[in-house]
Amino acid sequence: MGETTLSRKKRSKNCGAPFTRPRSGLCYDPVALGQSPLHSIWCDWPLLGWVTMFKTSSYAVSSNALLALGLLVFPLSGCPTDPGTKPIGDAHVFPTDASPLDTFTITQLEPAHGPITGGSVVTVRGFGFAAGSRVFFGPLLVDPDLTEFQGPNRLRVITPPGNVGPVDVQVLRPDGEHTTFQGGYRYDPFYLDPASGTMTGGTFVRVIGAGTSWTEQAIIKIDGVPLDDQRHVSPTLITGRTPPGAPGARSVSVDDGGDTGTVPDAFTYYDSADPINGGLGGGPITGEVNITVLDSYSDEPVADAYVLLGAGPTSPYQAITDASGRVSFSDPTLEGPQMVTVAAADYERVSIVAFDARDVTIFLTPFIPPTPGSIPGQAWSVVQGYITFGGVEHGQGCDFNQMLPEPSAEERRIIKVYQTVADYDYVASEPGDTGIVVEGANCISGYAYSIYARPGSFAVYALAGVENITTRAFTPWALGVARNVLAGPSQVVDANIVLEFQLVQQMTFDLSAAPELSPETGPVGYKLRVFIDLGGDGFIVRSDSQRSLTDVTEPVTIERLPELSRGLAGGQYTAFVETHNNGQYPYSKVYRTGLMTGPIPIQVGSWLGIPQAVDPPPGGVPSTSRLVWSAGGADPSFNVVLVKSFPAGDAYWRVYLDGRVRQFVLPDLYGLGPGLDGHPAGQMYWHVIPVAVEGMDFNNFSYRYLNDKYWSATAGNGFLFSFPDDR
Repeated sequence: MGETTLSRKKRSKNCGAPFTRPRSGLCYDPVALGQSPLHSIWCDWPLLGWVTMFKTSSYAVSSNALLALGLLVFPLSGCPTDPGTKPIGDAHVFPTDASPLDTFTITQLEPAHGPITGGSVVTVRGFGFAAGSRVFFGPLLVDPDLTEFQGPNRLRVITPPGNVGPVDVQVLRPDGEHTTFQGGYRYDPFYLDPASGTMTGGTFVRVIGAGTSWTEQAIIKIDGVPLDDQRHVSPTLITGRTPPGAPGARSVSVDDGGDTGTVPDAFTYYDSADPINGGLGGGPITGEVNITVLDSYSDEPVADAYVLLGAGPTSPYQAITDASGRVSFSDPTLEGPQMVTVAAADYERVSIVAFDARDVTIFLTPFIPPTPGSIPGQAWSVVQGYITFGGVEHGQGCDFNQMLPEPSAEERRIIKVYQTVADYDYVASEPGDTGIVVEGANCISGYAYSIYARPGSFAVYALAGVENITTRAFTPWALGVARNVLAGPSQVVDANIVLEFQLVQQMTFDLSAAPELSPETGPVGYKLRVFIDLGGDGFIVRSDSQRSLTDVTEPVTIERLPELSRGLAGGQYTAFVETHNNGQYPYSKVYRTGLMTGPIPIQVGSWLGIPQAVDPPPGGVPSTSRLVWSAGGADPSFNVVLVKSFPAGDAYWRVYLDGRVRQFVLPDLYGLGPGLDGHPAGQMYWHVIPVAVEGMDFNNFSYRYLNDKYWSATAGNGFLFSFPDDR
């Protein structure tokens, strides 16, 4: 779904989210924003937070790279209220003559290509680089906070977005000297998400094109072998599952009736746990398990961590990690499934339950995170242009009557301009005055507009409609969009919008299979949101395309939708449906993609059951060493359990479990390693979060699957309990 991005990135400090992997110290209150506790996952695993530089692959970080170019937490559009935040023009002017310093030059980029969404980690090699050097890909500046000086011969950057084809790469030193590598980097016509997977195949991938017009006959091949279960979603999106392949980077081609395009090194096979995101891999356990333990902030090895393979301290498989954070257990009788627990002084403990994988990479989160660096200020872009009424059915012009009804005495006709959002869980912010056109404004060949926008690759769209003068209630009647807008920090770009879509389509949903509401314990309501996924251009998320309900016995209809044709071709409708408890536990969510408009109700099923505590009961003490819960519905792909103190919320233990498992043991590690004491006294809180990922095998679990863009459903609940008093 959506992108937020990423395979590995900086997460925020103790945001209280189920999947917190702190990174940058950025934090926000999801409950105050009307979101569920799970939504603060954006602080952790996906999309909202800083990119961990130089640990990512290609598209895995692309949508977050856009965030790192300027967006800290909220995908915003419209004009800032503080005029002091107005962006300034780029003050850098490149000399027209060649650099007189022969020793200052770019010799190579590694890799030399990547997706148009940006977000690729690229090493710029050459001579004469200096600290503070700035790098440009074409006209776009790489955010200085995403540029790392590694010496006079190497810079490492995260690419900005771009258009398909080669671009010049320039390095500008602080002394004003510059050097250019002509055509040094190429933006690819398509990319895969994710861009890596296990050598056994079966990884579900989305092949995303940039301005492509793929037909139903298109065949995607990795190293000459077609994807399995291919599905043509749109002219710019094909999905499927990877075939088996040898470890290493492989070319991907698209054969569409003789029209073949190839991107080298577009997909990487690995033969162990995901080398970028960690987790499980390497095939079934046949006498050996290799475990690597890393710090979740620094990715550095954690030495002297205690590792227990098995459910209790009597297990013969116990060891301390070496300086590289590794330990291996070897025994001819060793086989899966297994449980592993890792603990180290001053770190949250982690267990993985019921896995059968030879290679395991585990991230430990320190209790006291490192001091975050400075947070760069927002460098806004400006998008400006003209809006006209027109399209296939209408001639160009300034006449509101072409597509809008006459307003009443209490109404006026207006046009609002928005930027697409990078995360579908946020509604686009309302534009400022320069992003609103009122009928009667000066118009010769079009209505002028201007909005501030987050830098990156996106679309801008206009909604024309009727607004109540008193209540400001707005009813849209027409839509226009300008796609493939590229804007760097402080850059002014032009984008003209044609209002060409009448909002005459509708979509009806049957939500009757959703979990029942419970006024006493929750959930207390339902939410439905329909939005348009434009791929690398972001999401069109409108406030009028969502509903809050308490009764789903009758179908629910979302109206005033456009056809996905012309400027919206290649997009897809997606629905996000939630059984909620006003931002608290319990909840259950379903994600539906590739939807079609029309009168036939869309059945929303595949709900995951809301977890219910069995032993201990809420507020109780476990009767055995196990914690047990129940949940109806289908088995998820995996479960995540977080154990924290109450009410402080201090992290203690996190557990990843095969989706078929609904119980676990927290081994007593007392005295087994430095700083390993007994279980905490007082009240504790355990969170249970099941997650469904289409086609995922738990024995190839990757931390990237904690990013909800891969999910088809999730649920969550939490319960108080106390450990026994014996230790």
